[in-house]
Amino acid sequence: MNRRHILTAIAAIAASWGALPASAQGQLNMICAPQIEWCQGLANAFGRETGIQVAVTQKSTGEILAQVRAEKENPRIDIWFGGTMDPHLIAAEDNLTLPYTSPRMTELRPWAIRLHEQSKGRSVGISIGAVGFGHNKELLAKKNIPAPTS
Repeated sequence: MNRRHILTAIAAIAASWGALPASAQGQLNMICAPQIEWCQGLANAFGRETGIQVAVTQKSTGEILAQVRAEKENPRIDIWFGGTMDPHLIAAEDNLTLPYTSPRMTELRPWAIRLHEQSKGRSVGISIGAVGFGHNKELLAKKNIPAPTS
């Protein structure tokens, strides 16, 4: 999903949530897990294209889930952007997020669509990253442990 798709998704979400206080005032509140520079860049581009300002807060995915839970009765977040999959699925299962299906779903990769289906429309994947593992050969040899092979 490129920046244009993300901006389109944010605009659609904003339009569909027109009754929310922040969007009614021409501002959205986005909480973001990726680097703040990336999130702020999206927010600035969205603001230029729509005239809607986006206030950005950056936290880890676990911190975001805790805040979403704490604000369940009085939510202040309009958009939760990024982070690992598990907290998004937990929030979806606990009905802490709202369902939304983009008209551009067919442009997404199958794994992103599966996440959307698994969350009953309450989340969608936008990126996937590799996790790497390293090992200390000397320490493994000292403890007589074989090195990992896969």
